Amino acid sequence: MESAIELEKYNVLVVDDQPLFREGLTSLIKSWPRAGKISEVEGGSELLQILEISAWDIILLDLLMPNMDGVETLRQMRHLYPDQKVVILTQIEDETALKELIGIGISGFILKNIRFAELTKALDMVADGFEYFTSAIARILYNPITVQVEVQKNIILLNDREIEVLKCVCMQMSVEETAAKLFLSSSSVKKYKMSLLEKTGSKNAVGLFHFALKQGIVSLDDL
Repeated sequence: MESAIELEKYNVLVVDDQPLFREGLTSLIKSWPRAGKISEVEGGSELLQILEISAWDIILLDLLMPNMDGVETLRQMRHLYPDQKVVILTQIEDETALKELIGIGISGFILKNIRFAELTKALDMVADGFEYFTSAIARILYNPITVQVEVQKNIILLNDREIEVLKCVCMQMSVEETAAKLFLSSSSVKKYKMSLLEKTGSKNAVGLFHFALKQGIVSLDDL
């Protein structure tokens, strides 16, 4: 009889100032199949203190907290731990705050009213190196544009983030340079590049450059 494949475990830290919600969410996450160590703290100051002594794969960070809100906490964390995966957890759909948070660098944005199935989906995607934005937020963030590829006679949909990565590829920027420019992890940039290669049917960066040039995404004057 074959033994079951053991899933890699991920440590998750919940940061929220509401005890009932924080403790309930922590308890729920423990039933996530990939859950490792799951714990919680009540605010930004406590988060920064615990990060000095322990490492966490994913941090779920409340946006609205007293004393030090999610934005300020994220700023300080990015300075000290630039590669930390952080998913914002909030009750509000604030486009201005969302853009500010993306500028600082987040791995996802979810609302507190989502179902557990969506929460585990978000955790899975972030654990695997992707970003996750709940559907209401995704409609704001990823406004798809349609690109017609004449050679293949089909429609390719590229979202704003993929186009940004494509432009960086065309400028011959390295993975690390692209990650720094777009506030992404290196692994996320690599996954976006793989997605672009598959969607456009390109074999390498040269192929992506020809695609972008032909479709008017970049021009020779931009390079």
